[in-house]
Amino acid sequence: MMVLVLLSSNVFAMVTEVHRDVEKAESVKHIRIVYKGCINSAGMTDLISTLDKINLIYINAQGIEIYLNSRGGDMDSGYMGYNAILGSRIPVTTVNAAMVGSAASLLYCAGQFRHAFAESWFILHPAGATLNGQQELKPDALNRLAVLLSHYNGVFSSVYRVCSNLNEQEMKDMLSAEYLRKDWSALKAQEAGFVSEIVSKPSQVDAIWFIQPDKK
Repeated sequence: MMVLVLLSSNVFAMVTEVHRDVEKAESVKHIRIVYKGCINSAGMTDLISTLDKINLIYINAQGIEIYLNSRGGDMDSGYMGYNAILGSRIPVTTVNAAMVGSAASLLYCAGQFRHAFAESWFILHPAGATLNGQQELKPDALNRLAVLLSHYNGVFSSVYRVCSNLNEQEMKDMLSAEYLRKDWSALKAQEAGFVSEIVSKPSQVDAIWFIQPDKK
């Protein structure tokens, strides 16, 4: 077995690659990426570069599983990851390994198949934003914030239309206030069309990447 640890040069992310040292790229069929931590620029840079590497090198791969354990983070980064997963040549199955919340739900929704472990949890709620710690708020700053939040909630809506059976009113309510957010078990998420299959154990794979954007 070979273990390769890569530290991103300009961020505090860690990527660990694990595979059998005698494994030839042509023989690798099933691949897993484990993403644990915040959705941020560092994590998405590593996720996208890992996906690109896998798509370029493992020409006979039949599928990629992305295991997610994340409460969310940056919406822009989440949307980048969403599009990267959609663009993968190799079919991607996203898996809620423990928690998928907020911006992490964008990545989850991008999977061609969406799995979840039985005791995993989902949080879907309105987008939030800060004003870089500003203590004094001017009218134009509040207006800009309202425009930004409206945009991000529009991103949530456009994605959730594709990966759930929530109707327009349900989405509008959910994205209007935190107290109307969705806290879903895997079973409840399956009933809402968010999860395609509940799984009980990890599948066997030939190579694994671990991405930990919060680990220094």
